[in-house]
Amino acid sequence: MAGLAVAVAVCAWPGEASAARPFTLERVSLGAGLRYGSDDLNLGLGARGGYTIRESVYIGGLFDYWFGEEDEYGIPGNRVTASWSGWDLMAIGGYDFGISPVIVVRPFGGFGLFSANVEGCVEALGNETCDDRSETDAAGTFGAELIADLGGWNLGGDFRVLFADDTAVVIGANIGATF
Repeated sequence: MAGLAVAVAVCAWPGEASAARPFTLERVSLGAGLRYGSDDLNLGLGARGGYTIRESVYIGGLFDYWFGEEDEYGIPGNRVTASWSGWDLMAIGGYDFGISPVIVVRPFGGFGLFSANVEGCVEALGNETCDDRSETDAAGTFGAELIADLGGWNLGGDFRVLFADDTAVVIGANIGATF
């Protein structure tokens, strides 16, 4: 706890006893943007939104769609293709720290669902056979978000860990609004 008190004191403006008031207090924050995830999630798109109550507690959710990848093997007339994609949907909670009047750092954690969709096809002697499968599992996440106020609009980035059957590191960039 002493480390947290020192961190808050370091972030305070000269002459203030505590950190700045987060610009997100008692406001809705929305954002959308690009994501990149390890463990073959690759490029994706995501959106997040929520509300910060008076006590600086953030309650919200996020959704990401991962493009995954597609692989092809073989020779003409005999080939195997495999593609996969995925999505996650999470309820999240966090705490908004006002670093300055226009910068908020929000550590967060949450839980929800992760779904992977896989399609595999085999082509041999002119005949193609395909199989589609989808699996949805419980998942969790934790990380932090940095948000900068641009007068009602905001820019931000986040770094988090996503875990379900496997664990992935996610980096995201968002543009959004606070109202």
